[in-house]
Amino acid sequence: MPRSHRLRPAPRGTSLLEVTIAMSILLVGLLGMMHFQIAGITGNNGGRMQGIATELAQEVMEGVERLPFGDPLLAPTGTTGPTQPVPFGSLLDGSGGILPGAHEWADATPIPGVRLAGEVPAEFERRWSVWGYSPGSGGSATVKVIAVSVVYREPALRFPREVVRYTQIFEPRALIVNVAANQ
Repeated sequence: MPRSHRLRPAPRGTSLLEVTIAMSILLVGLLGMMHFQIAGITGNNGGRMQGIATELAQEVMEGVERLPFGDPLLAPTGTTGPTQPVPFGSLLDGSGGILPGAHEWADATPIPGVRLAGEVPAEFERRWSVWGYSPGSGGSATVKVIAVSVVYREPALRFPREVVRYTQIFEPRALIVNVAANQ
């Protein structure tokens, strides 16, 4: 018989071993994609929480800016003078605790235009520190520098996170006196 007419073996189906290997490769790929999906969901949640914290800090900052200079909510949280008190600004310590010494949000003394505690998710804590700046130690403050801190806890993270916003309020009478003195 000529070579071209030899019978070729009939094509066989896929063996069980080949199917098992293909399924294993597919499974590894799907698990990798699932890991990326979980990381994406966690990242989106963290971004959403940071956005809410930034919005809350901005809200408190704008409310504080509308208060009169002598309001008790704007009482300095440390000494008044040319150097800032400690703590000021960031209120988180290295172990995830919150440093004392700042004004804490209380519904008993609300700031006009700022949401009450029941209207804010429980994961968020609002505080603010006030530094009464004066050119000399022990003098009366001519400027109040305010650091608004919103501390929040993400479920996926071990330590809390924080958003800090800064603003300042000037004593109008001190500005008038300084303008007159500098003319």
